[in-house]
Amino acid sequence: MPVTAPLRPTVTNPRRAPAAPELSRPTRAARPGRTVIAALAAMLLTPPPAAGQQEAADRFVPVTDAMLQDPAPGDWLTWRRTLDGWGYSPLDQIDRGNVAGLRMVWTRALAPGRQEGTPLAYRGVLYMPQASDVIE
Repeated sequence: MPVTAPLRPTVTNPRRAPAAPELSRPTRAARPGRTVIAALAAMLLTPPPAAGQQEAADRFVPVTDAMLQDPAPGDWLTWRRTLDGWGYSPLDQIDRGNVAGLRMVWTRALAPGRQEGTPLAYRGVLYMPQASDVIE
C-alpha cells in the first residue's frame, strides 16, 4: 500500500493565513440513528390523550339537519339559536326574579385577538370559537 503525505492547503495570497481545510460532515441521511432516537423520544414524551377524551369522542353524536331545524331546549347549535335568528331560549330556570342572584363560578381565558364569537351549546358542552381559529 503506498504511503501518501497529508494534504496541505495551497497558499495563493502570501499575506493571508491559509484557511482551515473543510471537514465533511455526514449528511442527515447518513445518521439514521439520530432520527430514530428523536422519533422514539417524541413518542415517549408525548402525553397520551386523557382517558375521558376518547370516551367522549366515541359518545359524540353528530348534529343533523333535523336537529338544526328544531334544536333541543338546552342546545344552542347556531348563531342566535334557531334558523329564524330569534335568539330566544325556551329554558325557564333563570328568570327575572332570580337573575340578580347569579354569580360567576368559573372563567376561561381566550386566545389573544378579536373576540366576537357566538358560543354554541350541544348536549351540555359549551363551544366557543376563538380568534385565529385557536382550538384548546
